[in-house]
Amino acid sequence: MRKLGVWAAVFAVAGVLAGCSNSPNSNTKATTTTTSATTTTTTTTGPSAAFTAAKAQWNQGSCAASAVQGQYWQTAATDLQTSESQPATATAIADLKQLITLPDMGLTSTQSNEFQSDVQYLDGFFDTPGLYSTATGNCSTG
Repeated sequence: MRKLGVWAAVFAVAGVLAGCSNSPNSNTKATTTTTSATTTTTTTTGPSAAFTAAKAQWNQGSCAASAVQGQYWQTAATDLQTSESQPATATAIADLKQLITLPDMGLTSTQSNEFQSDVQYLDGFFDTPGLYSTATGNCSTG
């Protein structure tokens, strides 16, 4: 009886193993394939609120009388100081502050060169090419 029980167990195991095979060739090894998906999310944000506010002041200053432009430039510099710290932002703040120190009229040639250099940099920084150009007389409140 004992022999019969052992053979029954062998056949039972063989039957279970045969039932596990999905392949007609039962000698084929099973393989496991693992796949993973990587999702990359890129968030594009526009300019910061501080930059937008500073740009608005830069634009409005272009329409103001020279005697009050410094008020717009000071507000723009203050707005930028609250924005993200970047080398370009620090340069823009320094240029705005330098513009404020220049006289409203009667610039020396050195001061005129400083004005032109600062305005050129700031027009690039704010993406307002030629905004303060006296040749074109641009004015923007936008």
